[in-house]
Amino acid sequence: MIRRPPRSTLSSSSAASDVYKRQYLEDELYELDLHGRVIRVWGSPYQPEFCDWAFNLKPGDATLAKAQEIPSDVDVLVTHGPPHGHGDQTSSRETRVGCPDLMAEIQTRIQPAVHVFGHIHSGYGVTTDGRTSFVNASTCTNAYQPINQPIVFDLGLGEDGEVMPPVFTRFEPVQYDSM
Repeated sequence: MIRRPPRSTLSSSSAASDVYKRQYLEDELYELDLHGRVIRVWGSPYQPEFCDWAFNLKPGDATLAKAQEIPSDVDVLVTHGPPHGHGDQTSSRETRVGCPDLMAEIQTRIQPAVHVFGHIHSGYGVTTDGRTSFVNASTCTNAYQPINQPIVFDLGLGEDGEVMPPVFTRFEPVQYDSM
């Protein structure tokens, strides 16, 4: 979640209204303008094949092509499913089901400050590779109980307009063994 700045720090009505917008992103870029500095957010609902759900793609050429559509100058990446290796372990903790093509593009080309996703409920939490923070923000447990707490972070902008690493202000891990 990108937390909005306090109203008192917004200097123009256009900036204030921009912060409160909700935007559905289907392979689209959204630019959040904060006092002339821009945070670039890309959203995509696609994932490698999973049951008979919507937005499924066959692993391989289709998932690679979809991952390659993501612009390289994205600050925040929002996808439905996780990349391979972060927040993608199944409840058995033996299998990783994230998309390897998405992970390769994140690490070699896109390098966003934050990648937010869900889908794999047992992968809830935050990890990092040292460059990108990976946030599995699943609200439900494996039993579809909506008890996972929101993961809240702040993004800052440096003097040069570069997006700084996120600062996590609220994250309370859930212990799945008791559920």
